[in-house]
Amino acid sequence: VWTTAGSSALQSFTHSDGIKDNVSETQTSVLTLTEGEIGTLSSEGATSTFTCQITSGITSSVVHTATQAMNFFTPTITVSASSANVYSVDTHTITCTVRNAPTKLTVTWISSSTVQ
Repeated sequence: VWTTAGSSALQSFTHSDGIKDNVSETQTSVLTLTEGEIGTLSSEGATSTFTCQITSGITSSVVHTATQAMNFFTPTITVSASSANVYSVDTHTITCTVRNAPTKLTVTWISSSTVQ
């Protein structure tokens, strides 16, 4: 059973419990979160804690748990300077830096001119 603390929007997740490996005596449960689920969780707070709970035992139940905290990062973006005086005969470079950049990132430069 996988649960997360404090999430009202997501109560069940897609997971695979796997098959017991009799050689290594292990069984792995894998929890996969979609981009939409991560977006929902990140809107609820900066951190979400996931708990995997396994119940074992033949004559009496023994509960085992393990947790993992997931920290959500919000990208920030800065440019080298908010404005610059540039001559039309010079070369000028503008840098744009993204911190906490996600794996999927598209950069678009948009130019707008103001005549003074």
